[in-house]
Amino acid sequence: MKLWSTDLSVEDLDALDEDESGGVSKLEYIKFMLQAMNKCEPALFDNLQAQFDRIDVLGDGRITKKDLTMRAKRKLKSVSKKLELSAYKRSLVRNKKRSLGGVRPEAVSRLNV
Repeated sequence: MKLWSTDLSVEDLDALDEDESGGVSKLEYIKFMLQAMNKCEPALFDNLQAQFDRIDVLGDGRITKKDLTMRAKRKLKSVSKKLELSAYKRSLVRNKKRSLGGVRPEAVSRLNV
């Protein structure tokens, strides 16, 4: 496979510098070159970067064991919260049925029409 020339001009640098930091990261360079050679769609890179960002919980640009642990704990908290809400909803429904004296809510709504 033939690669492009390694000579970069200031204009090339400006085109490659997506975050306008004044320099080009390895990722910016590889992304640009793969897209220029039609080896990768821009959307694929965007999706991969978004996926990386979701996993990089600490936001330090690296995926570490701590990121994975924190992410797993967040998921568990989310599931736990959903279970709590579900139990609360069931208790509300039970309490409503008791307060209606065993009458089905559908029957009550027909009477109130």
